[in-house]
Amino acid sequence: MQYSGIGRRVLSYTSNVYNACKCTLRKSSDQAAFSKKVMNRFPENIVFAFAYGSGISPQEGSDIKDNMIDLVFAVEDSRRWHSENLKRNPTDYSAMRFLGPAAITHLQTKVGASVYYNTLVPFEDRLIKYGVIEADDLAKDLTEWNTLYLSGRLHKPITMLKEPNADLRSLYSQNLLSAAEMALLLLPEKFRESDFFETIAAFSYTGDFRMTYGEHPRKIQNIVKGNLNGFRTMYAPSIEDLVERCVLSTASDGTMSQSKDIEVLQRLCDGLPSNLQRVTVSGSRDRVYTPLEIQKGMARIVKWSSLIQSAKGLPTAGFFKSAEYLGAKLRKYYKADQKKS
Repeated sequence: MQYSGIGRRVLSYTSNVYNACKCTLRKSSDQAAFSKKVMNRFPENIVFAFAYGSGISPQEGSDIKDNMIDLVFAVEDSRRWHSENLKRNPTDYSAMRFLGPAAITHLQTKVGASVYYNTLVPFEDRLIKYGVIEADDLAKDLTEWNTLYLSGRLHKPITMLKEPNADLRSLYSQNLLSAAEMALLLLPEKFRESDFFETIAAFSYTGDFRMTYGEHPRKIQNIVKGNLNGFRTMYAPSIEDLVERCVLSTASDGTMSQSKDIEVLQRLCDGLPSNLQRVTVSGSRDRVYTPLEIQKGMARIVKWSSLIQSAKGLPTAGFFKSAEYLGAKLRKYYKADQKKS
């Protein structure tokens, strides 16, 4: 598969990053059986499939079995995929199914983060939500961070249901390095390992209106605490690369320190994904963004994509499923708020 118009820098450690990420998956017979059942349920035109979120990865203070499982399928031809899936699983869709695969694909690719979700779908003894995205659109988000919607989710540990092809595998690794480098621009000279991972985990939520109402107030910390070993394994190759480049140093007690040399900071800023550079406004003459400038840039990206994607949920899920989904989110939020108080 060729992804036209997408610039990419060559990563010599791509295979190391990818193999490290594979090690974060829980390889059990139950997991293998679940993956097989998922893939058998849907059409075959899938080049990358993964599960993410609190329904598949442990989060402190949350029971996995109580949460919906979030899935994403990257496909080569969305219209063909939806056409086949409408035949297999018509009741997964809202009334959009009556408009046909062309209308569904148009809504998917032209609105929001280029993902079409079917939600609250019964599967085995759980509920699943699955999103469909064109492989080209996913590739663009991984390299440019044009929405940070799925690229941000892929900054955190996932469970792969179908491994990506070689092109997406390389871009997946590049996405992780971009996250590690940007975290350094947001952190002080010395910081803890947990600060590093929490900074990365927060990227896709910066500017997301749902973090005010509808999400656990300590969601970021809970994600990292519940997946600490996964984060460590996932980012070990990126950290090693940064150490070799004399950008970062690590200590046995889990603390880290980085160079704040102006040339190092300039290289990190120049290496940021292109869309983030485009929307980030800097008042500096030396091409170095401040943490606040970067956060504002991320917020501009995430606010738009999360807002439009959420509004898109009304036609894709339908009124009743949308209300049920929102109700579940709010109940979780108020339950956590009561525990905090």
